[in-house]
Amino acid sequence: TLNPNGYIREAALDWLVKNQSKGSKWFSVPNMTEEYVDLNVPLLLIRANDWVPEIKNKAYKYIKDILNEAPHSLLSYIDIIDWLQSSSRYDHASILVTIIDKLNQNCFDGLINNIAHANYKVARSSLNFVLKNSQTAGRIIAAARKCSDPNVRVGALKIAKEHLPKEKDRIKHRMLYIFLL
Repeated sequence: TLNPNGYIREAALDWLVKNQSKGSKWFSVPNMTEEYVDLNVPLLLIRANDWVPEIKNKAYKYIKDILNEAPHSLLSYIDIIDWLQSSSRYDHASILVTIIDKLNQNCFDGLINNIAHANYKVARSSLNFVLKNSQTAGRIIAAARKCSDPNVRVGALKIAKEHLPKEKDRIKHRMLYIFLL
């Protein structure tokens, strides 16, 4: 899917989908190694930013299929989804809203757990997606405490500062101090 020729990229996308066993869920292909399975999702996400509209639209369709059948398979690649948000080639708002809504509905616990992910890009991207839901401040803070990335921890501190009751300032400041340790 990384070939400079658009026809080959399009054929590669079709091949990825065609080689899924009939009637099975996405990426539960028999006789394939885990490495092969793990490479499908990021390749589809990267092709969603293709400069050829036909390839981009086909990648969108396949991503939507994944969201309907196995949305959890996108969790490990949340950093690529976050990258799509900053892409200036296209406005990916339609697919990004669909992805974020589906992940929030079906995989919210996975997003929360990703905040403590070893890959700092996945942790930061997960935090960015979860921040849109202010009702989960306590869960975000708890997950961020497990993360070693300082940006994730500072982001969680900002949430704590905003969402703790104002009348409990002394407790809030003490908790923030403990959090930094």
